[in-house]
Amino acid sequence: MQFVGMGQKLLDVPSVKELYNDASQILGYDLLELCLRGPKSTLDETVYCQPATVVSSLAAVELLYQQQETAVSNCMAVAGFSVGEITALIFTGAISFPEGINLVKIRAEAMQASSQLTRSGMMSVFIGADNKLPLGLQVAEEWCRREHNITNPVCRVANHLYTGAKVVAGNEEGLQFLEQNRDDFQIRKTKRLPVSGAFHTPLMQPAVEPFTEALKFTKISNPRFFTFIFFSYSCSWPCS
Repeated sequence: MQFVGMGQKLLDVPSVKELYNDASQILGYDLLELCLRGPKSTLDETVYCQPATVVSSLAAVELLYQQQETAVSNCMAVAGFSVGEITALIFTGAISFPEGINLVKIRAEAMQASSQLTRSGMMSVFIGADNKLPLGLQVAEEWCRREHNITNPVCRVANHLYTGAKVVAGNEEGLQFLEQNRDDFQIRKTKRLPVSGAFHTPLMQPAVEPFTEALKFTKISNPRFFTFIFFSYSCSWPCS
């Protein structure tokens, strides 16, 4: 999750500043300045928080490599969730750092644009074994149709955190309905996420085409571990 000051503790690690600088050249703005000083309202915007998350994650791996080289060099597999998938691809050398940042830029811009088409968002819901969350989601969508004339409303589970917690995403009206009527569906607590749209739902469909087009022009290599490759930003961990 993005926060003002992210990356601050990594700046003493060799190549981290260059990592941010090279990303900034591709993005067209000073990413490190935004990460360190915000403002938070800007950093929370999809178009900025996705690149900030990816680059700061790679910078954190630089720190890990400096502190415990074998933890990185002996890595057997990596995994990423959502935009973290691109982080994982860069780490393994499946895609280069410049191409990875370009993908993140296009992805973030497309998802930001999709978010602006419809009032939407995400929130964590905390539930017990007796929950009626599936019913709540159905009723919330019906509420959107009947009370707000939304033709194809979305209110659904976007992420499964653990047994007692899910992330629900969709139309703002549906999320508000769940918040206001949570006791009816045995929802113990809700907490809004600092994001600008309903990610991992059909409301992001407009972002699919531009990202798909960008992928067509991205060179993807076989991921390889234990071989050092030094990208333009002087990557010091075994990226491929």
